[in-house]
Amino acid sequence: MKGDINGDSKINLADVNYLLNYIAGNKNYQTSLYQSDLNEDSKIDLADVNYLLKHIAGDPNYPIIETKKILKTGTYYWNDRAYIVKMPKIFKENLPIIIILHGFSGDKSQINFYTNNLLSENVINNHILISIDGTNCNTKWINQNGKFWNVHKSYTIEEYIQRGELQAANRRLILDKPFTDIDINWLNSFIEYIINEDYFNTNNKFIITGYSNGSVMTNQLLIENNNPNIIKAIPIAYPLIEHQYNNNNFYIGGSINRFEEIKVNILNRKILTINGANDFFINSYGGYVELWGNHYSWEETAFIFEKKLNDNAIKKNFNEQEGFFEIKYDNVNAVLIKNAGHSITNNKYAKDIIENFLLN
Repeated sequence: MKGDINGDSKINLADVNYLLNYIAGNKNYQTSLYQSDLNEDSKIDLADVNYLLKHIAGDPNYPIIETKKILKTGTYYWNDRAYIVKMPKIFKENLPIIIILHGFSGDKSQINFYTNNLLSENVINNHILISIDGTNCNTKWINQNGKFWNVHKSYTIEEYIQRGELQAANRRLILDKPFTDIDINWLNSFIEYIINEDYFNTNNKFIITGYSNGSVMTNQLLIENNNPNIIKAIPIAYPLIEHQYNNNNFYIGGSINRFEEIKVNILNRKILTINGANDFFINSYGGYVELWGNHYSWEETAFIFEKKLNDNAIKKNFNEQEGFFEIKYDNVNAVLIKNAGHSITNNKYAKDIIENFLLN
């Protein structure tokens, strides 16, 4: 915020010290004109230090007033859902936004998993992070805490039984109780809401990333969402699911998640997929998960997206690197992390790969 020079969400003498170091040319201290030009004379100098000191002393003639609408660190609510915003410590203008989608039975607090394990300090300091709550499990998934993204395919009880998925009889994932709150519709509207708020400190360019169940939703956003402001995506730990793509077509979930409407074209975005070589919970080499269905391998997922974006794409084999296997296409980069399971924790290769994808 304006006047919070050191980014600790307070205005006090620590900000005076920070500003003095900046003015003295100490390169370890960075700020912006908006944040530190307190007397609004279009420069940062000792006059701003004087202004700040008088404001801290309580002089009413030296107010600090936000003159622009900015995103700030905190927990917020929009359309009955909570989301966390995390800003870089040092205020910057025109930052892209990373939307984080948690895994099954998680919630918005999974932002901490990302900042601790997947996002480098360089990424955190150059992006606005927004982590969002999905649908409550206890409204759609009996006796299960937390939240999830309703991007599964819905069947009737009879269809679930025919598929041999007897657990469905104890779940609320059935057409007999159809959804009125399809998550992808909320997410599409939320992104439009952020854009329309016209915040000063974002360039309204979005990167979508999701872990596990959030990865499935990330893939579905790549399929359904036509907003050109979404420029990149990083689905992690869950490849593409068969009801999202089959018979050479992508599918839209629709009002009750039947996945029967073909999506002919998808927008050209850069995609980085990350999976663990030892992930046998959601098998990276393809497999089946009850209630979610069959999913493709990490290699197949990469080529499916690339082929849709580039008709001339030719399937490639992976290359082995020091800590991972990699397939590079023009639009899609697929990575399989060695010695990583479903939870890719504190992996320097993942952090470096994500940083390179986002900042280069």
